Amino acid sequence: MLSDTYRSAARRLLESPQTLGTTAFMILRHTWGDDALDWDPLTLAAEFKDTFGVEPAVPVMDRLMAVSVVMLGDAFFRDAGSFWNISNTLASGAPGFSVMDPVTPEEAAWSITEVTVLRDMLPFSPSVQGFLKMVLSESGWTKGPYPAAFDLVFGEEGSSEQLVIQGARTAATEVAEGVDGYINETMGLLVAQIDLLGQMPELQRLLEEY
Repeated sequence: MLSDTYRSAARRLLESPQTLGTTAFMILRHTWGDDALDWDPLTLAAEFKDTFGVEPAVPVMDRLMAVSVVMLGDAFFRDAGSFWNISNTLASGAPGFSVMDPVTPEEAAWSITEVTVLRDMLPFSPSVQGFLKMVLSESGWTKGPYPAAFDLVFGEEGSSEQLVIQGARTAATEVAEGVDGYINETMGLLVAQIDLLGQMPELQRLLEEY
């Protein structure tokens, strides 16, 4: 039985285009259980409207669909194109499978961070690793070591203790600081959203589980 307080918080979050994928997933899980991830988008949107009286914002549904792909398969870890699309969607709420909307280091780092909250991590394929190296290179980062946020992708290469090329230190440092700042800001947003729902204990369990 959903309380009026929970319904009100969920309604507010579902209507907001800023609501993150994990937050939408927590609402779904709390209301119908994990099996609802298998529902098609039209069914999910209809159930949200029937239960909470609102139509979810398009970015919220897009992020939730990206979460579904992450939870139900391994494409995020295996396929560079899927990683690109999921990273864009989790960050911006808009699928960006286009050269006009390239993945930024910040978006890629957040998608990895958010996925660690949601599920067990799998090894990243050479395809995804190569794609991320290209993204970092185009942003001014030289050939390894990479920002610490990418440790789960590159393993020991991820250590950002030193830079290989001293001349690239300024650009690389800016990238690393931008990545860290984006993650901290977005994680703060996630915590605030989950707190609004009163589901911080559930979020903590997810963090401990994965």
